Amino acid sequence: MTISFVQLRQIEPSPVARRLLWHLFSVGRAWRDEPEVHPKPDKSGVFLFFVVAGSGVLLQSGQRWELSTGPRCWLVDTRQPRTYEPLSGQRLETIGVRFSGPGLDAWLETLCGVGEFHFAGSTDFHFFETAQQRLLQLIMRRPAGYEWKVHETLTQLLGRLLAMRQVLATEHQDIPKAVSRVMDAVLSDPARAWRAAELARIAHVSYSGLRLSFRATQHESLHEFLRRTRLDQAKLLLADERLSIKEVAWRLDFSSEAYFSQWFRRNTKSTPSTFRASGRG
Repeated sequence: MTISFVQLRQIEPSPVARRLLWHLFSVGRAWRDEPEVHPKPDKSGVFLFFVVAGSGVLLQSGQRWELSTGPRCWLVDTRQPRTYEPLSGQRLETIGVRFSGPGLDAWLETLCGVGEFHFAGSTDFHFFETAQQRLLQLIMRRPAGYEWKVHETLTQLLGRLLAMRQVLATEHQDIPKAVSRVMDAVLSDPARAWRAAELARIAHVSYSGLRLSFRATQHESLHEFLRRTRLDQAKLLLADERLSIKEVAWRLDFSSEAYFSQWFRRNTKSTPSTFRASGRG
């Protein structure tokens, strides 16, 4: 009984790619005659794969997915415990890519976390197969600018996942000017500790009017939007290991590192240092 990764190519991303781009850690084929168990976080990024032979189960975060060949793929958070278990007497063979990039947690949140994605048809399956082959060729040949080409290919893959989850707006929606002014202001300085009262002045409306209008058009409260935007910015800054946690806290307008750590842990169930460590290759 064995687990084989001999057809899996691994790569160490450059510091620039780690900081700015979607970057690749491994790509290729693996097979298992026995369970592949990862009892604790051991790798950074996510693993996107499909099954080319055999069947089995995937266990992660208290959930179970049936693995088999067919028009589907799976996305796994490799920073969390997980198990790939072939059915008795079968060899579970997969092809996939492990990658990461800025804003990974925001992507997982938008995609509703890990799990199964169903291809819309043979076109989607062919796209995933071709993208995997292209990524393999890029890291084997490493032509000039190959990390940017890796980034572009992974971006296209993520775009397909967004389409599968149908999370992008399909109909045009007019956003009230007051809400638009607020979003422009916040996104121009996402690290700032914005206050609702000053945003109401920017929007030229009352606070209660802004709150109601924001909820009606954005399907989240103004407070939730501010918290999410600042949290995303915190995660991006923590991904830059040139910055100390104290400097990240300062850039986010917190009065102290301790206050920032408390706020971050309350919103993520993780300390800044633990979050930073989990993102390392």
